[in-house]
Amino acid sequence: MKNRLEPARSSQLIPRMAGSRILVVGDLMVDRFLWGKVHRISPEAPVPVVRLGSETSLLGGAGNVARNLRALGAEVSLVGVAGSDRAGDEILRLLSEARLDGAGIIREEGRTTTVKSRVIAHQQQVVRIDRETSDPLHEASQAALAQRCLDSLEGTQGIIVSDYAKGVITQGLLSSLMPAARKARVPVAVDPKPAHFKHYRGATIVTPNLMEAMAMTGLPGSSPLEVLALGEALIGLLDCRAILLTQGEEGMTLFEKGQSPQLIPATAREVYDVTGAGDTVIAVLTLAIAAGATLSESAILANRAAGIAVGKLGTATVTPEELLRTSI
Repeated sequence: MKNRLEPARSSQLIPRMAGSRILVVGDLMVDRFLWGKVHRISPEAPVPVVRLGSETSLLGGAGNVARNLRALGAEVSLVGVAGSDRAGDEILRLLSEARLDGAGIIREEGRTTTVKSRVIAHQQQVVRIDRETSDPLHEASQAALAQRCLDSLEGTQGIIVSDYAKGVITQGLLSSLMPAARKARVPVAVDPKPAHFKHYRGATIVTPNLMEAMAMTGLPGSSPLEVLALGEALIGLLDCRAILLTQGEEGMTLFEKGQSPQLIPATAREVYDVTGAGDTVIAVLTLAIAAGATLSESAILANRAAGIAVGKLGTATVTPEELLRTSI
């Protein structure tokens, strides 16, 4: 299989991605960035003193997946849970600013909305502070979540499960969603967490990174041969059609049933920030599948998008114009 899409094929697929309807279900969070400069080391402890210059907030987790889809022209149904706190209010505001519908968001009383605060100085992350809970959802919230997913299936061309292990993605949810998706012949892509890997059986494609794949299989992944064994083991373990294994600067490897593994080299020239790169990968991958691309073509486009995203600071999105420009 070729590791490159011809510009003519890219020009066919990328415009088709706009207008596709994708259902995203998963953990919502706020990605907060505190931008500043370091002028000295603190006299109180051997740590840098960051003089704050500005602060920005963006959608993270499943919200960032939805934001990436929207930037590519997709119609998005987003289903998730936020607390009835200020950060939950902020998620709804950020959704509105990104032209995303917040009707699928359940507000749960007493729940802490996840906020990841990153202090950035001189284009480097100094520290990250997480405010979150991974407690199980209330039974009423779980039932409402599953029902909103099922209600959103009609007309959907792809489903993304964005699992950050914060309480939204459960066996109960996927045991109702997966069969319904198969019946409707809607492809399901999963951005996984190892603790939940048994819940993903029957997905169309799962996108672990190397560390996640090692945790799910219990196998090493230090050499190219070990990586190949990892991918083949995951295909059988998850009974899915394909695995897209992301390997950072080594690129990606696509494992597809009945096909030889396909290594897709990384395209990034400079890496500034990997925050949210996995969200970009699964958004472009699923949207390309919905547009009629093969799994191989979809993986190549997702790899191209990842190379663009990590060249930006913060939780980034990719535009159709950028995807087309990098195909030349």
